[in-house]
Amino acid sequence: MPGTGIGISVKVKQSKLSPMDIKYVTDITFNTDKALHIFKKKIKESKLMIELSDRQSFTKPSLKKRLKRIKAISRNKFLNNVSKDN
Repeated sequence: MPGTGIGISVKVKQSKLSPMDIKYVTDITFNTDKALHIFKKKIKESKLMIELSDRQSFTKPSLKKRLKRIKAISRNKFLNNVSKDN
């Protein structure tokens, strides 16, 4: 349930046997809502969902270039209008 504050007791230790220094969890208390928030943030930063939606259908390279150009033009127009207002 969101906002209940139910915590899980875990502790972070570094494995001495692993050459990649993989960390495993064993003793930090955290909230499930906070863990979900962190997970969503990492997914958003990795742009995984954008890549998955792009892979669902093929987009011609010329269309990608055109959309990128249109986006840049609109961004520049917005920035120019904001700088003129200040």
